[in-house]
Amino acid sequence: MTKKFNPLFEDKEFNEAILKEVQKIKLVFPDLIDRSEDFSFWTSYKVVFDEEFQLDMNTHETVEYFIRDPKILTLILRQNYEYLDNFTVKDVVTGERTDRPMPKELYDILFPPRVWMSDNINESIHMYNAAKNAKGNVLVGGLGLGIYPQYIFALNRPVDSITIVDSDKDIVDIIGKLMLDSFPDRKINIVHDSIENFMQNTSEKFDTVHFDTWGDLNFKFLFYINYLISLADKITTENGSILAWGYKHMYEDFLASCKLIRDKPDTWERFYLQDNEVMMKFIEKLKKEEKLTEKEYEEYANDMILNTVDPKQIPLTMSFSSSNAINQRINF
Repeated sequence: MTKKFNPLFEDKEFNEAILKEVQKIKLVFPDLIDRSEDFSFWTSYKVVFDEEFQLDMNTHETVEYFIRDPKILTLILRQNYEYLDNFTVKDVVTGERTDRPMPKELYDILFPPRVWMSDNINESIHMYNAAKNAKGNVLVGGLGLGIYPQYIFALNRPVDSITIVDSDKDIVDIIGKLMLDSFPDRKINIVHDSIENFMQNTSEKFDTVHFDTWGDLNFKFLFYINYLISLADKITTENGSILAWGYKHMYEDFLASCKLIRDKPDTWERFYLQDNEVMMKFIEKLKKEEKLTEKEYEEYANDMILNTVDPKQIPLTMSFSSSNAINQRINF
């Protein structure tokens, strides 16, 4: 892996000084966007009186604090998973099965809309810590609510320009326009494209690259993220840096999961993780090389997760593998 990327960069660093700084920075967000067939997302507001920052997603160690005044969170929501047009109903008497149209109201009950981005404390801390490293010409993969570039501006980072690439046209049209209108004196370039395609075709060089294009912190995304990092390596300056949202957590979570499964290999059979090629690759090694020492397994897992590259984008699914989930299943 390129030296421009540090897999152990801690974007979850949390202390009172960071908390106070984050809380006093005012961000701009879009007005309420109603759910409709015309947009790929919609927005919602949520009033909170206290927030909880998760220090460790494996042990669920948290820091809870109360807000002096009620805070209104802004949420970007998306339909959860690919919409199912029909569902099957079974007659309990005859056993006959029939397909019926899936009402959206029922779909939302079965698969509640996913919060794609918000300004909750966890998201804010991640973006704030990443923004502290921005310099020169910055490339951003994934616009979301525009929190990352706004922290760059609030921190007065020494940036010359920010190029933001997002594959969602609605995000580009709505959030992108908001960024341009809110910061007219900043050199911002909003591009509607996939970040992969942009990096493969640009002739520009960047001093900072920041990625946030995957839906959650599931380590199954790591091979794909490594692919993005390999592309970014070619378009960053010699002393440039590459950052990826939540990489350290996913990396450490994978290693912890490998250790748990190595100790009790049958645990793998209790999960439906066919979409998790990252873990499947380790399991295949586990089954073939039964005589490897613990140190050899650790070295293999570490090398595999940092250096395996796969351009295939992994879809979001309902399954979420983590070392905490595996440990719970072992002790069930």
